[in-house]
Amino acid sequence: MKTWRVNLLVSVLVMAAAIVASAQKPANEPVPKYDKSIEAIFKGTVDAVTDRQCPVSGGMGSHLILKLADGSTLEVHLSLTRFVKQYDLIFHKVMCSK
Repeated sequence: MKTWRVNLLVSVLVMAAAIVASAQKPANEPVPKYDKSIEAIFKGTVDAVTDRQCPVSGGMGSHLILKLADGSTLEVHLSLTRFVKQYDLIFHKVMCSK
């Protein structure tokens, strides 16, 4: 009787481990390493602020759309949304009148 319970327990544990392993999807691409040599400075106005699933961090991330002087836009990844909320960082869309 004890052997049956042990076999059942082992079977359940193996199936649970298989389910957990299959639920974890491997990252398609590694997160890029920071490279100071390609650092750049952009000036513009904040056109939009969004929280969305981030391809860089793999979690929910805070992003803003920066509108440059030539009219083009650039999406800026700030950090994970929970970090922004933890430190009460607030970003607003800038309304400019011409």
